[in-house]
Amino acid sequence: GPCLPRLRTLISTGAVLNPQERVEALRCLSPNLFTFYGSSEGGGVAVLEPGHPMTKAASAGAILQGTEVRIVDASFEDVAPGEIGRICYRSAATASGFYNDPEETARTFRDGWFLPGDLGRIDTDGFVWITGREKDMIIRGGANVYPEEIESVLRAHPDVADAAVVGAPSREFGEEIVAYVSLWRSVTDSELIDWCGKELAAYKLPRRIHRLAELPKTAVGKADKLALKARAAAEYSSLFSPSCMRIASSLFSLSASDSSPAPEAEYLVSGSSISGIPLSNGSSARARSGIGLAWALLSSSCVRPSIAENLFQGREYKPTRDWKFSMVMG
Repeated sequence: GPCLPRLRTLISTGAVLNPQERVEALRCLSPNLFTFYGSSEGGGVAVLEPGHPMTKAASAGAILQGTEVRIVDASFEDVAPGEIGRICYRSAATASGFYNDPEETARTFRDGWFLPGDLGRIDTDGFVWITGREKDMIIRGGANVYPEEIESVLRAHPDVADAAVVGAPSREFGEEIVAYVSLWRSVTDSELIDWCGKELAAYKLPRRIHRLAELPKTAVGKADKLALKARAAAEYSSLFSPSCMRIASSLFSLSASDSSPAPEAEYLVSGSSISGIPLSNGSSARARSGIGLAWALLSSSCVRPSIAENLFQGREYKPTRDWKFSMVMG
């Protein structure tokens, strides 16, 4: 039986437990386990209760009474029901902003709504599903891939103790999916990839898997994605020759803003794609003559066909805020 049978409430927060962890915690710790999703700035959002069905075990829970939750796109418009987008919410507990930090307030608060930087969806039963963080999303060949979805599948494997997924430079796709795992027992790459293939589409499967005795962690116990991204970049940066690192000036006319120097245009060129060209607010870009662009990916979280069309036609694009953009050349 559970080791804390008389405990009235056990709360898990910070990250959603995978279903197997939840089952084990209910069985071994306490039957009164609640998973809470929320933030200091925005207040409570959702709770997963002990009595909720196991089909919801990987969700963040049902939306709390008194809390409004929306899933929006980069233009702050609601996405279609069930689609993945940016999570935003508000309630009586939502702050109005950050003290003496108007820039961060403008970035994370909008019209009374708080945007925590999480991506997710709401199902037909009103349960919130978190698919990852905006900053962690991988863009592979123009397709958005959410690391948390892959991590959840990997952690469900009986031989995997923990998993973290990041993007690494790729000649062919711009970014490739790399998984770092710690194991209970030995298991081959092909076994793990086959396991993922039962739940995930082919383009979401990790292409490389690395084993670590223990994943690096942040101070709050989460996988240190920054450290793993740096490791992946170092491991795969050799895929790119130094001559490929300064080529933007041959493809684009890049002009400076009044307040910032012209971008140096250091970025990765990988076969038919380019990523990481910086543009500051007030700068501009224009495709040079003869350069055709199939599409452009603006920032790290959205596809903007209208901007791609401007670049494709050779018209100038001026961002209204700082951007890094990537493109696939046709």
